[in-house]
Amino acid sequence: MKYLRYLKYVLKHKYHVYQQCKLRGLKRLGILHDWSKFRWSEFKPYTEHFYGAGKQGIKEGRDKTGYYKPTDTGDPDFDFAFFLHQKRNRHHWQYWVQPEDGDENGTRSITLEMPCKYRQEMICDWLGASAAQGNGGTLESCREWYLKNGNKMNLHGDTRKLVKKALGFPDWDKTYPLDEEIDQYCVEVEPGTDELVIKEHGRELDIDNAFFEAFERGDYEEKPE
Repeated sequence: MKYLRYLKYVLKHKYHVYQQCKLRGLKRLGILHDWSKFRWSEFKPYTEHFYGAGKQGIKEGRDKTGYYKPTDTGDPDFDFAFFLHQKRNRHHWQYWVQPEDGDENGTRSITLEMPCKYRQEMICDWLGASAAQGNGGTLESCREWYLKNGNKMNLHGDTRKLVKKALGFPDWDKTYPLDEEIDQYCVEVEPGTDELVIKEHGRELDIDNAFFEAFERGDYEEKPE
């Protein structure tokens, strides 16, 4: 039963990703998306991690935005399966991070620019995951997710700009040091509630459809104090 539950989720995810890829003229990538998840080296550990005994399903370990850290779950079989998955699939940004020899300061890496089609597939993946997990599957939900988690991704500078453009950020063509970018737009959980609020330079902003429409225009509306 657990394997069927996970299979149902993967097929649901692939359906939503395919719909997004089709809109962008990427039908072949939409069909082939996440095909490696059907390999036993990924399928079994993923099933056990999300649908094994005492697990919550696909939301296991995720926060309100749908984020989870797949490299530090305490489940070594799943961690390795995700390592295999990201190195088998070019729509994962981790595929484009190349480790190199370190020095006395530790290891280093080189971040390569993602080709257009895989960058678009990555965004389709985010939209498809959001839809399959019941989080909306819209650009608004992906913008919210990016604001919360964008600083966790090691993206090439040009890739980051184009991702932000595709998500509808008005400042997509500006270059910020990563900490400045995240300081500018910060998503926080309201103390004592499960509500998310967006802050620009520490000022709280509305996080509803009206806000995102204003956000696309660059016209921000502050919450009354």
